[in-house]
Amino acid sequence: MSVAHEAMRDVMEIEFLLRDFAAEPRNLDTWLAADFKTLSDRFRANHLGQRHAGRLGKRPEELGEHSDYKAHSFALHVTPWPSPFSAKGFRGADVSFGIDMAFWELFDTGDVSS
Repeated sequence: MSVAHEAMRDVMEIEFLLRDFAAEPRNLDTWLAADFKTLSDRFRANHLGQRHAGRLGKRPEELGEHSDYKAHSFALHVTPWPSPFSAKGFRGADVSFGIDMAFWELFDTGDVSS
């Protein structure tokens, strides 16, 4: 499941970038020519989410993608707590909930309606 979490987080980050470029086309040129500092200062998922929320007149925490991205990050980062959904590495799901997770991830995470 950790592989699925990481892949879906990548998909979300790509979605955030494409959405940002569609809303502000000049950001594509900035991103293509960016150094590491610019990427960190302007194009991290957090910054992309803040810009998107601002365009919608909302706070980032009000968007469903905020908690979704946070959950994917939590599942991947090293913490002292185990994930309640799945184990890290190539293993069977420890929780029956985790068995179906990959399927609803594919269908729900790709929802760009927000």
